[in-house]
Amino acid sequence: MRRITESDYEWIMMAVIYGGGEKGADIDALISAADYVNHALPDYDTCKAGIKFLLRKGIIKIVGESVVISEEVKQKYLAARSNRSVKNWELCRRIIEDHLEIADNAEGQENQFINEHKYETALQNYLDRNRVL
Repeated sequence: MRRITESDYEWIMMAVIYGGGEKGADIDALISAADYVNHALPDYDTCKAGIKFLLRKGIIKIVGESVVISEEVKQKYLAARSNRSVKNWELCRRIIEDHLEIADNAEGQENQFINEHKYETALQNYLDRNRVL
């Protein structure tokens, strides 16, 4: 297993933002958006570690079968995005560094959203939909 880095957390955060909008991102949307923002597909361990980290920091929350950006973080992101000189990757890094909240009830919540079977099924569906002929 490769080492998970801070840039992986930024990647997963951007995938939640791009894949979810107001309704949140399910695992299919997360994988698709991760490919869109980084031109790569995160492996299961990266997805799970990113979701766990972002939940624990209070940056995202689980709503049904989706993950959504918390309202506070969404407002920070939208306000900062109005300054076009800040790149999305940099903005996500700053939010992660500055967000001090620790969600005490987040332990184990990532398992509600992602498990290896759900991930592998969603990944295969994504690959099937985007197969180059």
